[in-house]
Amino acid sequence: MDTPPASTPPPLIPQQLHQFPHAPKKGLSGCAIAAIVGVILLVGLVVLAALAVPAFNKIQAQAEKLRTDTRAKELQVELTASEKVQAGAFAQELIQAVEKKDHEKVNAVVDYDFMAEEIFHGFTGSTQMKRGFMESVKKNPGGIFYEVFGQPGRVVRHWKRNGIPAITLRFVLSEGGASYFDIVLLRQKAGGFKVCDIYSYLFGVLMSKEARQTTAFVTGADAGMVAQILGSAARKKDMEALSKMVRASREGRPEEVISIYQALSPEMKNQPTAFLLYVKGLQHMGEERQDEYATALEKARGILGNDVTIDLLLVDRHVLREDYAAARKAVEVSLQTIGDDSYLQYLLGMMCVRTNDIPAAKEALKKAEAAEPDLFELVDLRMQTRAAEKDFAGVIQAVEAFKARTGATITPDMMTEPVYGDFKKSPEFTRWSATVKKTAP
Repeated sequence: MDTPPASTPPPLIPQQLHQFPHAPKKGLSGCAIAAIVGVILLVGLVVLAALAVPAFNKIQAQAEKLRTDTRAKELQVELTASEKVQAGAFAQELIQAVEKKDHEKVNAVVDYDFMAEEIFHGFTGSTQMKRGFMESVKKNPGGIFYEVFGQPGRVVRHWKRNGIPAITLRFVLSEGGASYFDIVLLRQKAGGFKVCDIYSYLFGVLMSKEARQTTAFVTGADAGMVAQILGSAARKKDMEALSKMVRASREGRPEEVISIYQALSPEMKNQPTAFLLYVKGLQHMGEERQDEYATALEKARGILGNDVTIDLLLVDRHVLREDYAAARKAVEVSLQTIGDDSYLQYLLGMMCVRTNDIPAAKEALKKAEAAEPDLFELVDLRMQTRAAEKDFAGVIQAVEAFKARTGATITPDMMTEPVYGDFKKSPEFTRWSATVKKTAP
């Protein structure tokens, strides 16, 4: 299968830093989902760089289709056996560069010239736009991998997206949560590969396409062309507002992002980039805006469309509504699409605990441990499955093993989930908690 169905997982980022991964709670979830990872960095740069350049020229639809088809045929070439090995090594090198925060190496493996051409071809002043885009994105630590820069990564699968060789990557973030995206591979004439695009599992489109659409919007392109591309007409005040939202989001001012969004015109509120910036702002506000956040998530499909891949984004909505069966189903759909990734198995196990399906939770834990035994988040699932089975000695064993491996102390006050109710009444808990109180800093 070259193209996944509409239900694939978006990037994940939690709302709050925890000492160890918590099960989902009302308002603040250990598997809270972020709206934008990677895509917003690129789109934001395009927004800020494009406001001062000339408007979009009309492009003949047939010529555009011909160009797209020709470009696709150039990229849709099956990898040989040796190339598959090279592609795997390339992905590992990229992951290591991201983990080590090697900015130069990360920039070196991305073909920004190719990406810029995909975004800006056909625009008046495209030369200046390309130059401004590349200068801006290269200055950001990690470039297009800004949001996961310095985080541990893993290859999930090798496959093809729309017939083009691609590799799915996952980065587990220090705050908790994970980011999933595809890197699209471009062969180099001298041998080897570079990244020529990124597929966002939230937008359900390639980064270059989303950035191109946003560029058309903010440059005030011909109204007919904008309507063709976006289904709406651009207004000067909307362009300025979108630019301010991007800046406020990147500078960590979520309240300002929310305030700007609420003052937008109705059609601008339905513009995907603006909406996702708004959702991201609500997430950062945590419990203070949890009802508004849940309401926004209920509107997501209507604004983003039925073909976008937002199932894991909607996990948060289901958790906030305490509909854990629906949350579990969303994770299961994502697993069917993206494969048996250990972090997704962890999320599935957590939802199984919440639906009191402990055998399924244990099976998910078993699969996750087999694939990635050192995954940090698994300690929570181990503890909760053992607590559910009344294996109280096993809970303490998991806690002690976690401390031995990481040096971090799990304290009794962290065990707020209902599954620990009987454990907290047990003699094992009494003895253990007294020891922790004496030794914990």
